[in-house]
Amino acid sequence: EAMRMGTLPIVAPTGGLKDTVEDGVNGLWTEAEMTVEAELDDESSEAIAKALKRAAELHTGAPEKEDRMKRAAMAAAAEFTWSNAALQYEALFEELGVKDVIAACPDKSVTLETDKQVC
Repeated sequence: EAMRMGTLPIVAPTGGLKDTVEDGVNGLWTEAEMTVEAELDDESSEAIAKALKRAAELHTGAPEKEDRMKRAAMAAAAEFTWSNAALQYEALFEELGVKDVIAACPDKSVTLETDKQVC
């Protein structure tokens, strides 16, 4: 949601965050990968502080780059929709040999209300 609103995320480069946020393109990475267990240790705190400093320097020293990054973040976030997720799952299921996944559902739309339902 932060990206959708034009806010640059600051993330640890792990898991899906590393796949979603590109350092210096549509957000900022910390220097260290972190886990929930390690997020309060000195190394993690220092990495977060450095990333926040980079964000402040970007905001005050390179507003044009910050604007480009915000637009890139918003464009990337526009791809994260329920419809796109459904299409990606359909492609995965078909790759695994299941055919006509969406066609088997009586209601072919994906909404927050029906997200928890399985056809």
